[in-house]
Amino acid sequence: MKRRSRSFIVVSSLIVITIFIILFLLIMNKKDDQLPVAVVPTPSVQSLDAEETWKPLEGEFSTDLKEPQVLWKQGQQTIYVENLQLNYVSEDAGKEVLYEWKKPMSAQAWLNGEYLLIATQLIEEGSGEEGHRGDWMAIRIEPKPTVIARQELFFGPQEVLTMTAAEEPRLFFVKALNGSGFSEQLFDPSRMEWVSLDREFMNGAEIKMPAKTQGLRYFSKSQSFQNISVYSFSDEQGVIVYIQEPNYAAWRYTDYELLDARQVSFLEEFPQILGRFRSQDGQEVLTFINHGVRSLLRAEPRLWQKDWQALNPHTFTYASPNGLEVIQYKDGDTKELNPPIYTQFSTQGARLVTTKGSLMEFEVNGETKYISWHDLIHTEDSNPEALWASSLSNFTVKQENRPPHSFDWVSHDVLEWSFEEDNTNASVPREIKEAVDEIHQDSDYGFAKTYRKLGSRWYVLVDQHFYEYKDNELLKIGVLPITVSVTTGEGFSGRGARDFVRVKDGWIVADTEGSRVLMLNDKLEIETTLEVAVPYQLTLEGEQLHIDSTVYRYTTDMAMKLLSAKPQAFQSTAGLKKTTFEHFRPQEWYQDRQSGLTWYYLHGYLYQYNEGKREYRSSYIGYNENAIAEVRIFSYKDEVLVLLDRRLERFDRQGKWLSSAAFPRSEPDGLYDRTTQGENSLIIDEATDIFYLVQGYRILGIDWKRNEVKTVFRQNYADIGKLMRQGDELYFLLHSNENDRYLLQETGELARENLYTEIVRMDLQSLRVNRFLVEGYMDEIFISADAGSEPAFILMNYDIEFAEEMRVRQQ
Repeated sequence: MKRRSRSFIVVSSLIVITIFIILFLLIMNKKDDQLPVAVVPTPSVQSLDAEETWKPLEGEFSTDLKEPQVLWKQGQQTIYVENLQLNYVSEDAGKEVLYEWKKPMSAQAWLNGEYLLIATQLIEEGSGEEGHRGDWMAIRIEPKPTVIARQELFFGPQEVLTMTAAEEPRLFFVKALNGSGFSEQLFDPSRMEWVSLDREFMNGAEIKMPAKTQGLRYFSKSQSFQNISVYSFSDEQGVIVYIQEPNYAAWRYTDYELLDARQVSFLEEFPQILGRFRSQDGQEVLTFINHGVRSLLRAEPRLWQKDWQALNPHTFTYASPNGLEVIQYKDGDTKELNPPIYTQFSTQGARLVTTKGSLMEFEVNGETKYISWHDLIHTEDSNPEALWASSLSNFTVKQENRPPHSFDWVSHDVLEWSFEEDNTNASVPREIKEAVDEIHQDSDYGFAKTYRKLGSRWYVLVDQHFYEYKDNELLKIGVLPITVSVTTGEGFSGRGARDFVRVKDGWIVADTEGSRVLMLNDKLEIETTLEVAVPYQLTLEGEQLHIDSTVYRYTTDMAMKLLSAKPQAFQSTAGLKKTTFEHFRPQEWYQDRQSGLTWYYLHGYLYQYNEGKREYRSSYIGYNENAIAEVRIFSYKDEVLVLLDRRLERFDRQGKWLSSAAFPRSEPDGLYDRTTQGENSLIIDEATDIFYLVQGYRILGIDWKRNEVKTVFRQNYADIGKLMRQGDELYFLLHSNENDRYLLQETGELARENLYTEIVRMDLQSLRVNRFLVEGYMDEIFISADAGSEPAFILMNYDIEFAEEMRVRQQ
């Protein structure tokens, strides 16, 4: 009995031990299914819900690892890479494949809080292949790991130089190789998109190429600003500013730190963020962050003390109960950091009723009056009372198709002319032109080029750059101290010195656009200056220098001492044939039957031609700076006048030059896409002998008797319409904001309804200005033919063809 009992006990014990072994193995196998085995070095530890969280290993790994590569682990949850799969396992859900790669690739991962960023290399480093080099994947871990974004980019993990993270908000910043340089990118997991950092070198500093580092770093300093979604992150190179709303963009500012930021309302645009920065040398500046250095301003504490509104990136406005206040910075070179100008406009006795964009409505002594911030800020030399506008009365509005634009070219038979695009005294060899084009290739801008063959040597002047062509090479002599003007049309054409000659120890240059002749030494320094109107041709004859200018020929000695000044002589037309030129503008041709002279303007030259006497003369007179403007030739009180957009030349009927009045264009100027609708519009008041001319942002009064010119009206950045006369008053249409016409084209009739138009009246005796306002955008204004003492106006609305076409295309 005892033996059997013992045997039973032994067998039972063996059975129990076996059962425990089996259960143990089953349990272990179950754990193996949940947690992959991986050889992982001592991990970095981060507290998350009081449990351990494993960070990814630093450096690259392959997506086809046979042994699991743990990327994240928290308690019983793990994300790992194995056999081309990105897996997630948990005790509750078991195993789930988050992503599967099609082939082995080099990869790297970075963990920032609840976001895991994984990059794989699509094109290996050093490969000559073109295309996206990296595939970037973002995973949101909580509440359950999910792939939230995938995007192929120009860089992969092998191009990553540094990876830096921000905790609030959760962001990844990458510096990645990009050709011979590097780029900076930001990934915002909350928006699931990448943003390129715009670099703003406010002080000219450059960003140095960073050294490649492994792992994830955090910024040394980060800050956010109350009530606005603006964040700044500081590192060794400066500050990165990230704006989440309203436009989601990032900027790098080198050698600066952001001290403060605030949202500023714009009167006619969306709000923008104004940042206050400090440089390493302690200088504080302001800039609208998405405008960068274009709006770099000297810091002004007053802008933080009130709820200022911006009219543009350099003008701030504030309406107080008794006045209108303006802080305005000079619009121009931001490197100067000019101090702001503070001005006030009293509204004492007026009550502000409402505002609509830049336009304010007041009640003044029971009347409704209006004033525009644009008028207040941009009108020069104006009595403040002349800025108030009343409602326009006695008008009708018509809507029609816009008349077709036409220059109304006219054709005339003229003497054959010699014209070359490049000013030269001999045929220019092809190799010289090619050498010039290699250095100064014409594009939208055509350089002013003057070629001269002096003896056996060729010299070339390109704008101010002076060269000699020698030994099949263009060698730079230096830079000439001359004037270069630009004609602006569909493109831009430079106008410079039209002639130069070599003297023993230097040069003599006809500074055509500067109306002077210069004697330069071999260092190209000015030694002697002779004032001559528009010199264009120099001729050395023995010990004398002949200078051809507009209609006159001057003779000097070799020290440029004036010896004589004589009108240019008429020449015989014998041997000259006639040809047809088809592109005269009507005002560029004038036939004076009294004197028998025909006057015309062609390619910068003024011609005086007497067919009866078979003689003519021509002289260079220049070009308009605004190509839209016409050169006008017309008779006035026994004179023939030639009017350019910056100069008036007066002649008697026989062609003798009498005098000149210059009125150079001024800055700022309405040119190119800013050309005013009334550019070159002319009204002549014969009672006072004053010509009123629209030139850019101003109206000039050219006094014919006194040969004087003055500005009678100026409003910068406005659109001035054509001039009209009614009795002793001048009228013109005015859009205070020149951008209104482009807003109208972009957005259509809705913009027309929300805009306004001014009609300005100027008394020709006192030059007093009155403004009248009508709601809506008006394209043109006419005065009714049967108008009495109080003119009746016809305001034209032209169909917005461009805007309508764009809307149809978008639909």
